[in-house]
Amino acid sequence: MKLYGVVGDPIAHSLSPLLHNYAFDELDIAAHYQPFHIKNDQLAAFVTACRTLDIQGWNVTIPHKQTIVQHLDRLDPLCEAIGAVNTVVKVREEYVGYNTDGVGFLKGLEEVRKVNTGDRVLIIGAGGAAKAILYTLHDAGIRQVDVYNRTAGNAQNLLQESPFSHSGEVLAYEEGIVDCTMYDLVVQTTSVGMYPHINVSPIEAHFREGSCVVDIIYTPFETKLLTAARNQGCCVQNGIPMFVHQARLAFSLWTEADAPIEAWKRLITNQLGGTATC
Repeated sequence: MKLYGVVGDPIAHSLSPLLHNYAFDELDIAAHYQPFHIKNDQLAAFVTACRTLDIQGWNVTIPHKQTIVQHLDRLDPLCEAIGAVNTVVKVREEYVGYNTDGVGFLKGLEEVRKVNTGDRVLIIGAGGAAKAILYTLHDAGIRQVDVYNRTAGNAQNLLQESPFSHSGEVLAYEEGIVDCTMYDLVVQTTSVGMYPHINVSPIEAHFREGSCVVDIIYTPFETKLLTAARNQGCCVQNGIPMFVHQARLAFSLWTEADAPIEAWKRLITNQLGGTATC
């Protein structure tokens, strides 16, 4: 039996074992997916153990997405540009790092809206998820991607470090009030509004009717930001599509099989006790 897993600190909350073990069972693949609670000072030893035990691949979550890089043999080019790994694949005798977050976001977004190179996009936040999404949008040819973050320097660094040609700008922080009416797509990547702090929003925004607003949070299913956007006539999407699509890409990299993505969505919805906003 082949062994896969997810490494993070903490890790008990992860829904990835639920998804991948379900897919292994459904597709009759002799494999198991195991959560590994690994602290920073244990990461090198963990990778060494993976080589000894012939572990075929694993996902990487907070706080190891960047520090895992130094322990791998090589990186996929987009992953190298992003500088963070969320999926590791054993290729012959090498451990290769990938980042499926950004591509997973785009695949999920396509369920409600096609992206165009002429779109004007706003990303809220400047962390690891924002970076993966920004670089993937740039790689897809979308040049006008602005960034809003309370710490303007972090947003500026995010744009300046992108290896892709772009014309994005940093939005100045003005007490959290943002005019989003010029944007075709707004993507919220911070943890603000996540359960249990469901009555807060990273911004007070005015949206353009018909635009699309995505919040990568999926607990709650509809954040305060998404409710405001829906009430202003926007298409809204929560974080479930991104989550399942990035997992689907990882599953395919490991097994070359297509995961049962619709069943995955139902599993997550049932596990979290709600109905996805997609």
